[in-house]
Amino acid sequence: MAFHRNTTISVVLSAASLGLSAYVYFTAPAFDFRLIASIASLLAFGATMSEFEKYASKYQLLGIFLSMLTLGISLDHRLPAIPFITIAMLLAYGSFKKYFRKWFSESDFLWLDPVLVIASIACYAYGNIHYGCGWKGWALPALPLIVNAVFATKDFIFTSGSLKYMKGKKQNVEVGKNAPNFSLPDKDGNTISLIDYKDKQHVLLIFIRNDWCPSCRIKLRTYEQHRHKFNEKNVQLLTVSPSVKDAVDKDMTTNLGININVIYDEKQEVAKSFGVQLPTDVVGEKYNPRLPLPASFLIDKNGIVRYTSKPDRIGEFLDPTTIFPVLEKLN
Repeated sequence: MAFHRNTTISVVLSAASLGLSAYVYFTAPAFDFRLIASIASLLAFGATMSEFEKYASKYQLLGIFLSMLTLGISLDHRLPAIPFITIAMLLAYGSFKKYFRKWFSESDFLWLDPVLVIASIACYAYGNIHYGCGWKGWALPALPLIVNAVFATKDFIFTSGSLKYMKGKKQNVEVGKNAPNFSLPDKDGNTISLIDYKDKQHVLLIFIRNDWCPSCRIKLRTYEQHRHKFNEKNVQLLTVSPSVKDAVDKDMTTNLGININVIYDEKQEVAKSFGVQLPTDVVGEKYNPRLPLPASFLIDKNGIVRYTSKPDRIGEFLDPTTIFPVLEKLN
């Protein structure tokens, strides 16, 4: 695993914050160290978020959780007072549910995102009003709550709009039918064509929105973890990115610790032929700047599609185990 410097600093800051809060709680010293603890937690949150799009790993999720938890603890009153600020932080963190792919896809319990945002803000406001936490209680939790609300709202608008568009639509590429051929450049300038693999290898096409997409990074890392399963069945993994080759973060695969070939669909002609390119009028240019819907397609060596991730379960592509039953049937 790459050394995640900022996230490591974040974890250390959160531990220091918790230590200071515990010291104040159990010893009641003359000087109240909780403001220092709160600032440490806020810096920890910023440090983790600075690496989130770069890695989007469980380590960053841990860093975010610890920073938000310790920030709430540093601001709340002692028990038996109800820790409303801490509860608000944990409710806000709950919006990161989409990154726990073992239990959720991006579209599962979609209604929960706005509910968690509203509940977190309500707890934050009520705790400050009821206990009179002062400027610290109002100002310091504001950044994490705003960041969470913005991300949760954007995801809700994009996902709900995409689901509405996809409802009842048939995919351009269906199981049991021929996959459309394509020819795209890879990062080394080689032209990769589907027909190159005919009678030689099966192909798993993995469409991503871009190298900055946290969900896509999680997706690629997860597939890499199961690479041995694909190797056993002679499956070539190809990631299709809409980026211009020279504009892509060429360290992406290194940062993620993966060895998956990336091919570049700049004009999104392949995305359109596979039916995963969403028009901007679905949710607006602001939320979908002509980017494809993440998806996976398993194509056998005869060019026949054997598996597609479900368009009405956005996020299913993140769980490669859904492909394994089909994978076992490949020769």
